[in-house]
Amino acid sequence: MASNITDIPLLASDNNSDKLKIQNYIEALSTFISNSETPMTIAVQGEWGCGKTSLMNAIAGRVCVNYYQLGSRDIGDVAPENVNDQQYLGVWINTWQYSVLKNDSDAQISIIKGVARELSAHMNRLMGASSIVKEAGRKLLSSIGGIALTAAKVGVGVAGVDPASLSGLDEMIRTQENGPDYFREKLSESIKEYLQEFNEKRRSKKNPVKGVIFFIDDLDRLDPPVAVQVLSLLKNLFEVPKCIFVLAIDYEVVVEGLVSRFGQRTDKNEREFRSFFDKIIQLSFRVPIETYQIDGLLKELLQGIGYCKSSYTRKDLLDDKYPEFLSTLVNLTVNSCGKNPRSIKRMLNTLSLVREIHRGGMNLLEQRNPELFLKLLYAVVCIQSAYPRLYDELLKKPNLYEWIEDSGDTASAPDMAGVAQELEELHGADFVFENLLSDPWIRKRDKQIKALLLSIMHLVMEDKLARFKKDPSLYTTVQSLRTTKDYLDQIIRSSRLTFADIGEEEDENKEFSDIEEFVQYWAEQEIEESTLKNLAYFATRFNKVFADSLEAEYIDDRVYFNAVRDSGRRKIICSAQVHPNGLIIRAGKTFKMGITSTGFKNIRLNRQLDSVEKIQERDIDPMKARYKEFLGVAKVPNRWTKVSSLEEGVTSESNELGELSETKSEIEKLD
Repeated sequence: MASNITDIPLLASDNNSDKLKIQNYIEALSTFISNSETPMTIAVQGEWGCGKTSLMNAIAGRVCVNYYQLGSRDIGDVAPENVNDQQYLGVWINTWQYSVLKNDSDAQISIIKGVARELSAHMNRLMGASSIVKEAGRKLLSSIGGIALTAAKVGVGVAGVDPASLSGLDEMIRTQENGPDYFREKLSESIKEYLQEFNEKRRSKKNPVKGVIFFIDDLDRLDPPVAVQVLSLLKNLFEVPKCIFVLAIDYEVVVEGLVSRFGQRTDKNEREFRSFFDKIIQLSFRVPIETYQIDGLLKELLQGIGYCKSSYTRKDLLDDKYPEFLSTLVNLTVNSCGKNPRSIKRMLNTLSLVREIHRGGMNLLEQRNPELFLKLLYAVVCIQSAYPRLYDELLKKPNLYEWIEDSGDTASAPDMAGVAQELEELHGADFVFENLLSDPWIRKRDKQIKALLLSIMHLVMEDKLARFKKDPSLYTTVQSLRTTKDYLDQIIRSSRLTFADIGEEEDENKEFSDIEEFVQYWAEQEIEESTLKNLAYFATRFNKVFADSLEAEYIDDRVYFNAVRDSGRRKIICSAQVHPNGLIIRAGKTFKMGITSTGFKNIRLNRQLDSVEKIQERDIDPMKARYKEFLGVAKVPNRWTKVSSLEEGVTSESNELGELSETKSEIEKLD
């Protein structure tokens, strides 16, 4: 058992290397390459850590005769069984190694020289002291010496960077024979001699090798402009017959590297970016991460770190007899790290350390229910690894009921018998964390995060409800039963030791004394003026519906309109939230209305309007119902459509907003 997991790419010769069940894709791409006409350039695309290198290793093992001396790491004299069926000689270049501690221009030159040197070195290792091989290598390396700087100029020009920025290039350009055409000629001659020499010395004459495949790895670890320039150089210098290039690079890296030439990508210039990519790449293959079946990989990795070993249980929870346990962990993983192997391994390394911390102490939850403990610990570390800002929020609010709309509304909370029904009716969409939506990653993964929070809620509450059913004396109040804090506190206590703070903590609640202060603050935060005007209009008109009987609170980005009983008990009738895209008006968990001219992403609305003036009477009915139920009255004082046009009320707010806008403009001029 090891305490950690290394992030080493899989080799074709590794036992059970197809852990993610993508064998059919590998076989199809290998067959395509074997039957390809040359020259040919293939891009293996995919996000960071998705398995591009492992996939290229698998292909190399199927098409390269010299696979045993090839690949992203040394494998010794291990070769696939069908070596006699392979038709190519392989060359592996790790571009990152050639670029370390070099400036951009030196990195380009080093990588291009490295391609030629690796070709020569691979052939020397493969065919020993052959004089033909040595002479071919000598010609190749001598031609690349002068061409390297010339090539850098060619590539940089294609990429849209000023070639003059590379000092000394013009002085290094001598004659035409040292240009790209000369190098391609020498490269083609060397390739031909290598192949001829290898086939003549090969024992089996059935399937002669017919070309060389260059595997160019880690291009997307380079600075994007450098990666683009290297692509240009490869296109200009190495595109010769009998050569195939397989490049590990993502299209998004190419886009970022071309910004200096085409500007930021838009719908109008998208075709220019795509055209550049298509001129270099004849076939693009995206790593099929969406189809990865991670259960086998996850099981093996968890067994490797001994995650489920516990003195409180004798059964092996990862045994096939207990499929529900692994299935739960797989779902938690997919909704956090996704199916990215590197992200999963990084998360599991954190999990392994946190698990060891727990083993050294006393945890009541683990003693009572070790299976639930391991699931919850896994879930919390998933959040910590994949969503740092969400984890930071969880530290502040470990009771997930506080993440649900109206959680603080005691009037709407169920009784003891209703907690189970409430849990059954709960959906992921009921969780609210709009204060975190400024994070693009959280916005993008909104659906997965809500599914993750719902899973944690069910894990905790199903256990609490089962215990309550057996012994009602365990929880004597709704508040003690209807909380996840008591469980999650036991998990979070040690997981936070491995958490890198994302910055200074802000005040948990920013409160304002009145709407003027609220509006001024959010105007300074560059909330759209139209949004603040809509808020002012809504607040004035909404208060008139209830005859100014509501009390308003201004907290963070929301205005809460509260009804208050004589006893002092309060209920939120409605809230209005200012958002970068507009105004969001809520009434309880069931009604959400957006006022926006641009639309909201990842926010489910019952109704969307472009102005508060478009609100109809039926849109106010949910607020009226809450008011009447809480105060026990038959009707509200006024109808939305019957109150005054509010010209007087809105005018004062509009004037203030106008003054704020003018002040902001003056500040911008001074800046």
